Amino acid sequence: MVEESASRPDIDRYLETTGLDVYIQDALILVLENRPEDPIRFLVEYFQTCEKPGTPLSRAYRYLTMTPRTRPAFMYNLVSAFTILNTAKNGSQPCGLHGKEFAKILYLLSSEFPVEVITPLFKIMKKSDSDLIEFSEFREAVYLTLQFEELFAATEWLFKGCDPDSSGTISKEKLNTIMAIMQSDPTTSNLLDPGKTSMQKDRLSYNDFLLHMLRICSLPGTSNDSDSNF
Repeated sequence: MVEESASRPDIDRYLETTGLDVYIQDALILVLENRPEDPIRFLVEYFQTCEKPGTPLSRAYRYLTMTPRTRPAFMYNLVSAFTILNTAKNGSQPCGLHGKEFAKILYLLSSEFPVEVITPLFKIMKKSDSDLIEFSEFREAVYLTLQFEELFAATEWLFKGCDPDSSGTISKEKLNTIMAIMQSDPTTSNLLDPGKTSMQKDRLSYNDFLLHMLRICSLPGTSNDSDSNF
């Protein structure tokens, strides 16, 4: 005789005693909040993280890179990352996020940035290893770092579009065309510094193009003083 399926109370009891109910609920909430393009892979990575949770730094980094910052779920992930970094090793109470750990998470987020960007970026933060970091400061720094990342993605896309033959350089004329389009577009015109748009070189490599874009674009959260560092 075929054994009857387990009753609902038995299933609930099993999930509760094994602790699976917490993980399953958390996983489903994260999937629904973040809406990943590949939910199966997302869940696999989630349960792999549960099995080997890693350091607070790696767990915080995972939350910060789980979904684009433009999605509503990002703020919940940001709070979760800050809470992880702000909690004592025994997990019992907040211990404060200090400048040293703050710098480490920003270095992880900016690991592929050009050195010309990382140095002034950290000057903007102006935090020593022992400084306590408030959530508002953490939020601002993470958003600014991610804005730079988005700017790099946009500049790479622009450069490749202007270099269909993959020669590795574009002409100054093409750069001027890009500047004219950006100045005529209300969504980008307010980001440009008109006094910095000219370029001396006749041809630009991708690195030239990227550094030029960094000089002329003013991202929210950066000051005039910080712009001069690029």
